[in-house]
Amino acid sequence: MAGELTRWRNKIPMKEKINEYIIPDSVIGVFDLETTGLKEDSKIIQFSAIRYLVDPMFGLKKIDDLDVYINPGEPLSKKIIELTGITDRILAVAKTEECWAEKIFTYLDSCNVICGYNVDFDIKMLQGMAKRTEHLFHTKAILDVCEMARDWISKSEVENHNLQTIVEYVFSSTETYFQFHSSFDDAKATAMLLYEFADQYRRYEDEQQHKDYAHLERASLFINPRKKSEQRIKLKLNVGNFGDIFWDIVKQEWGCCSNTRAKQYFKSINLTNLEQQFLEKYGYRFGQNSPKEVATTWMRFAKSVKENENL
Repeated sequence: MAGELTRWRNKIPMKEKINEYIIPDSVIGVFDLETTGLKEDSKIIQFSAIRYLVDPMFGLKKIDDLDVYINPGEPLSKKIIELTGITDRILAVAKTEECWAEKIFTYLDSCNVICGYNVDFDIKMLQGMAKRTEHLFHTKAILDVCEMARDWISKSEVENHNLQTIVEYVFSSTETYFQFHSSFDDAKATAMLLYEFADQYRRYEDEQQHKDYAHLERASLFINPRKKSEQRIKLKLNVGNFGDIFWDIVKQEWGCCSNTRAKQYFKSINLTNLEQQFLEKYGYRFGQNSPKEVATTWMRFAKSVKENENL
């Protein structure tokens, strides 16, 4: 893939999850939802989920589905209506979340693992519904297909990692039609990507295992005030210069500087081991277990410190 020598993501953690959860006779629940907005107190207006049984050849055989509209008890914004095609008239005759919550959570609980696209937001929305309706939502094994897309497709290859962009990129040679921002179609599209990426993980072998080990001495958060896209966690290793190798916070991948020396180090160093060292040092400090989560928490901490300095 393009940019392979200057970008890298550790595919092993997701490969291990695929091998653990996407196995024969496992029930996979792929879901998506539409909401009144993006705020924490936004409500779900459409919930869609499809249950699949994993067959002996790792195919996904559809069992059934659940697709419902939910009356939020408030009018929709013009933006949401335009984005989803859902109107106040459609929701006026729909049941409320109090009526649907038990069925939705029971349906998800019947799955061995649940999958979504950029799933963190959807989980927060479901947790909000559970709290408001006083139902239990068991956040069992969860797979984020967006993270899989980031593993396999660089930002040098696509404009963004939105569901529509990735579906059109992966299935460019086949005829596929989805009404994106319809949660049922989004769930179907997510299932297609899950099957495609899961197959790639099963065939993947860690190319890092025979490379040289480098020692991580320290890391530092760097945000370029003149270029918002340049947000990095720079590494100081026992080889090369400080910042030759870094975690790109925006692209959510390991990268290196454009000079020849940095590229040579990036190509020769065991990046799997380097990431492990990074998480041992900084994952523990911030209570996180992935570079993405460490970066998010570190950014939040830095912002909090800066705000306190300005008080």
